[in-house]
Order: sequence, then structure tokens, then C-alpha cells
Amino acid sequence: MSTRGFVGVQIGVVIRAVYVHHDCYLEGVGQDLRAYTTQEAVEELISHGDRSSLYSGYYRDRGETDVDPSDYGSFDEFFEACDGSCGEYYYLFRDGVWYCGTTYRSSPLYRKLVPYAEAWL
Repeated sequence: MSTRGFVGVQIGVVIRAVYVHHDCYLEGVGQDLRAYTTQEAVEELISHGDRSSLYSGYYRDRGETDVDPSDYGSFDEFFEACDGSCGEYYYLFRDGVWYCGTTYRSSPLYRKLVPYAEAWL
């Protein structure tokens, strides 16, 4: 079983994001993303496209197509894409801060952008 999700970065009015198949829960990918602290580092991370996990397994490296980062014009579009891909968690880097949320309707993080540092409260 996998905990799927999206990782995105705000670039102007666009959210550029990729799908990540494994370990997207707060203690997994959420924790690991804290190592990416600049806009440039996050954009570089996103540039490699969809992947199996945060640190390995780019889908393009195994010959898959249509796995480039996707652009969304709003948070709602980003959320719907995550939810529609069976993503359970999402992360967005905006203005130097990591935000997170979930597609689980029963969670207080449902369809929200909560600073990652506050998601544990």
C-alpha cells in the first residue's frame, strides 16, 4: 500500500506540481521536504517530474511519458488534481514556507493550506 500525494511550488500565479507515489504522509515526504528551503531548490526538485518516491524512481527514467510537472491556475485545481489521482496528502512551497493538507474529509487539514510547522498542533 502507498501513501500518494502531490508536491508543488508557487511560481507567480501558477502552482507547478508533481505526483509522488510513496510515503507522502506528514512524517515521510512532509518531513523530508524541510530540507528544501529555497525557491530554487524546490523548483529543481519539481523539475524532474512524477516519481515513485521523493528521492528516487523518476517515471521518465523508466520510459514513461506524460510525467512532466503540471501547472495549475489555482489551489482548487491543484487540490482536485491531487484528489483525482488518489493523492492523500499535498505540499506546497510558497513564499519560503512549506504548506500541507490532505484529501481526507475527516481531517482538520482537509482541503486547507496549513503551514507544515503548525500541522502537528
